[in-house]
Amino acid sequence: MKKYYFIEDTFRNRMIVSLITIAVLSAFNSWFLYKDQKLSQAAVTPLTFFIDNSLTADCLVGTGNYNPSTRTCVEANTSYKAWRSPVTGLAWIKAAQTAGSIATGGHSIYFRAGTYRNYLTSEYLPSGVDARNNKVEAYQNEEVILSAAAVKTIWEEMGSGIYRTALGELNGVKEKDYRGVFEDGEALYSARYPEDYTTRLNTSSTTREFFIDCDLNQLTDEKILGSWFEVMNEHLWHKKAQITAYNRGSCVATFSTVVSENNFLEISSAPSVSTDYRLIDNINLLDSPGEYFYQITADITDFDYVSVWPISGEAPQSHLWEVAARPNALYFYTTATNNTHHLELRKLSFTGSGGTGIQVKGNTEVMANSYLIFDDLHVYNNAGSGFFTTGYNNHIIFKNSLVENNGAIGVNYQGPYSSYGYNIVDSQYYSVNSEIANNQFLNNVSCGSYTVYVKDLDIHENYYEGNALFNLNSALSIHDSSDVEVYDNHMFQNGGNGILLEGLRLQRVHRLHLHDNLIEEAAYLSPAWVTGIWLSDTDNTLVENNIVHTPNGLGLHIDSGRDNVAIYNQFLDIYDNVPTVTYAAVALENSDGTDPNGTWAYAINNTIAHNVFTGSFKYGLKVYEDLDDADGTSVRDNTVANNIFYSTSNSKVIPVSLLNDVDHSLNTYDNNIYYAPSASEVKFVYQSFGNQASGEYTFANYQIQSNQDSNSLNTNPLFTNFASNIFTLQSNSPAIDNAILLADINSSSYQGSGPDIGVFEYASGPVCGNNLIESGEQCDDGNTTNNDGCSSSCQTEQANPPPPVNPTCSDNLQNGNETGIDCGGSCTSCSNNPPPVNPPPPPEDPPIACGNNIQEQGEQCDDGNLVNNDGCSYLCQIEVEVTPTSTPTILEIDKLQGRIVKTLLDPKVYYINTNNQRYFIPNLNTFKSWFKNFNNLEIITPQTLASYEYKGRLTVKPGNLVQFKDSNKVYAVEPEKILRWITTGTIFKGFGYDFKKIISLPQEDFQYYTQGEDLSTSTTHPTGQLLKHGNFAPIFYLKDNIEYWIKDETTFLSLGFRWQDIITIPVKYWYTRILDNFSFRLKDR
Repeated sequence: MKKYYFIEDTFRNRMIVSLITIAVLSAFNSWFLYKDQKLSQAAVTPLTFFIDNSLTADCLVGTGNYNPSTRTCVEANTSYKAWRSPVTGLAWIKAAQTAGSIATGGHSIYFRAGTYRNYLTSEYLPSGVDARNNKVEAYQNEEVILSAAAVKTIWEEMGSGIYRTALGELNGVKEKDYRGVFEDGEALYSARYPEDYTTRLNTSSTTREFFIDCDLNQLTDEKILGSWFEVMNEHLWHKKAQITAYNRGSCVATFSTVVSENNFLEISSAPSVSTDYRLIDNINLLDSPGEYFYQITADITDFDYVSVWPISGEAPQSHLWEVAARPNALYFYTTATNNTHHLELRKLSFTGSGGTGIQVKGNTEVMANSYLIFDDLHVYNNAGSGFFTTGYNNHIIFKNSLVENNGAIGVNYQGPYSSYGYNIVDSQYYSVNSEIANNQFLNNVSCGSYTVYVKDLDIHENYYEGNALFNLNSALSIHDSSDVEVYDNHMFQNGGNGILLEGLRLQRVHRLHLHDNLIEEAAYLSPAWVTGIWLSDTDNTLVENNIVHTPNGLGLHIDSGRDNVAIYNQFLDIYDNVPTVTYAAVALENSDGTDPNGTWAYAINNTIAHNVFTGSFKYGLKVYEDLDDADGTSVRDNTVANNIFYSTSNSKVIPVSLLNDVDHSLNTYDNNIYYAPSASEVKFVYQSFGNQASGEYTFANYQIQSNQDSNSLNTNPLFTNFASNIFTLQSNSPAIDNAILLADINSSSYQGSGPDIGVFEYASGPVCGNNLIESGEQCDDGNTTNNDGCSSSCQTEQANPPPPVNPTCSDNLQNGNETGIDCGGSCTSCSNNPPPVNPPPPPEDPPIACGNNIQEQGEQCDDGNLVNNDGCSYLCQIEVEVTPTSTPTILEIDKLQGRIVKTLLDPKVYYINTNNQRYFIPNLNTFKSWFKNFNNLEIITPQTLASYEYKGRLTVKPGNLVQFKDSNKVYAVEPEKILRWITTGTIFKGFGYDFKKIISLPQEDFQYYTQGEDLSTSTTHPTGQLLKHGNFAPIFYLKDNIEYWIKDETTFLSLGFRWQDIITIPVKYWYTRILDNFSFRLKDR
């Protein structure tokens, strides 16, 4: 139990007054003094409370008589109070705090495993005080679900295979008012996309549709024709459909939607011809039991029902059915006497609401919620947003949580609407100083995270996948906000823009910093164009060091913005699959709005520099007006320079398009490189202001006509390896020293006679402090500071070494007269230890230009390519042929090939291996190390579960890093459940590990692993690690200091590996390498 050794001022003052008056108090008054002193002592002692809905009665006898081990009330005092209802228990704690009979803050309030359907609001939530937060959390990582849904068990069969259940009312709240139907915990209002779904359904009429899926060729015609499945529109409604024809050559499956004859499933508003339908379930699962189609509808008696149509004809009573019964699972609101502060909620699940899972609402400036921490939550299957702050709130932290399958936004931060317009001052923001960190946002209908009217917000280290799959909503969207930093986030296969910054005309987005984010496959499955990074009505914002991969439409879009800077970004594989609209790698315009008001819509003084744009785009740079002005000055004083545009299109390419509604003499376009090696034709478009002539020119004529790009080049930039997205420069690149000087951007960070065009500066020799490990460097941590593990000369060092005073055999330093290994006191004498065997030094780090057919310093050879097994490796080192043994080496790789199951009423999840043996999966983090999601979770009977032999707990997948809750030690996990402690931060960094990838586990899990040898040096990585060397593409599996080459993507995925588990290690590591004569064998648990 935590103890706090201080007394708040109110209690201190009370005791001082009591001491002054003690001499004159009567015995009667002395009794009250004694009572008051006891109260003060109690009021500084944090307590532990329990909420347990498995109890038959509250445990409140004496100081409390709850036994956490047995989950029962016992006769003896245990000092633990416990309540069946969270409403009753939390209200008691809040009242006791207010009365002063217990401490104001610092308490631990534990929920025990179970599903709680109570409506929790801030009316019952006890606030803490500064430095003493109250904590509400699941006990010892038990699964606690706070649900806003009501269970439905009574169903009426209506004929034609249709069942219905009545929607009720509780305390004036009507179930019919909320959208949300759940079968076995799965929401039926949002789409359930199969992982292998890659095509969208196309509409040919309002009653007949088709989709394309060549996987159907694996099935017989009898299986395909007549199959039922579900289609939907924008996640909001469902319709039953049946395949009526299938063409095996074109893989086109034609289907028709069906309306029940008694209208229980009729969609109230039929889709228009242009509406897209969405396939929900994999074709192989069309006839699986438990798949339903539903509609909430009113019958002729005006009672509301949920009607369902099971595909299989199975009655709905065999499944757990729930409907949304309340707008929130947890609701914070403020009044003059009710607001919440200094409260932490941890390890809880929130689901089943007809609106928002958790809502935090501050009504006025003086009634704001503050200092709330939401940590390690699971927020899922809510009809609206998962988490929503609105109004006056500050210091709201949402972190380490999984937010998935919600019907709107994953996490939505909104301050109060402001009418202050441009340049809102600090005092006019009422939602400030908050954080969204290290969360996963998966498959939410709208944005993963959304922010509006907020100041001083950090959004970092979050993962976004599958959000907004079929609309233009962005993975991460920020509106009308200020001073937001967005960094180290990863967006993968979301439906809309990667990152959108958008003001509302006079209410701007300003002073933002976007850096070091990775955006992959924006517009995944979307039929419309989007942008990787879009700035609209945005000012004074810095966008740097981001990687945007495979955006559909635009790489970078700036409209109606001022003083923005986009530098050192990589926009890769930009494409455009919308044939009716052609977009560009970069678009610069005045506004995408419709009502210019003064100069707010202008694009002024923006800088786009030192970026790389690649892909099959037709247009490279496009500058134009969306809203016409009289003199073409609304897009002015902008600089587009030092960029590289590399189009791989084999059609006509227009690297630059300067249109006639802008006076381009007011902007600077120069010192760029344009290259389209496969284009059928390359033309540059320039239209002088007011001239609507086509204006297509060769590059030389374009330079003359436009008086722009005078120092730009139309040539090959000579990247180190374009095919592998390595955009450093070869030694003879035309980009070297040819960039224009830009103040505060590149004026002090270049070698040679001038800065280089593109993202990376070519280094003729190693540059310490550029975050790249180059020839002669042992490390490079991006600075030239000593005593941080990497010295000012980029040599490894012990971080903050102690002064070498009185050297001893136990100081972990080989110093003084010591000749052996100083083992930190674990040996008897240094001189008794053998001297270290000096291994042969690793080869020099390869120069950037390996593969240019010129043998340079550090190269043992250079045969003009980056191919292995031809005598000269891709690192330009001489290859020694390994004579294969007669029998190939067999490598066993851990991969779970069985099933994940649970019973209906027990939250525990198990893994069943291929030998029908059962393993308990103890927590979500262990689960996520093996599995992507719960899509394949099976519900089985307790009898079936008991029939499987129990084999113990599942442990974290080898190759990961773990840390246990009560320890600061970080371990690498090797096969056979072996933990190897990484003894120092310097060793951790030397291995190339990332602190963000450490998996947190409860302390109790430690006993299920075996401790192996400590990793006390960074000379060799642990077994089970996936490695790649620097910027070189090949991936290896490491076992016992030998690298085994994983030759292709198919092999990699078949072994159950994940791309995020690969670590990039410094090229100085040089392991024995096996390229052939071995095979992988999968090993189940």
